[in-house]
Amino acid sequence: MLIFRVSAQEADATSAASVGQFLADNHGEFGCASCHADGEGSEVENGSCLECHGSQDTLKEKTLHMQINPHDAPHFGMDSCTMCHHGHSEFENVCLGCHLE
Repeated sequence: MLIFRVSAQEADATSAASVGQFLADNHGEFGCASCHADGEGSEVENGSCLECHGSQDTLKEKTLHMQINPHDAPHFGMDSCTMCHHGHSEFENVCLGCHLE
């Protein structure tokens, strides 16, 4: 079994832009509908994220420097941006559930 390790610095790098705030706080200027396409409180679909943040390939490129590229994970792929990036609660690095520092 192959296990990768993720440094604390890499784990924090993914949420560095939102230190002390939730994702929704950082996106508030765009209004709720920019993420919640089907109305406030509705589930956020990947398409809403990718419209602003670029394609899945673009996201993979942006995080190539990391030991484990969270946007190119062999287990989960890009099933859901909200798997890690929660709008109204703290960021969760799902990779760290198995790949400990």
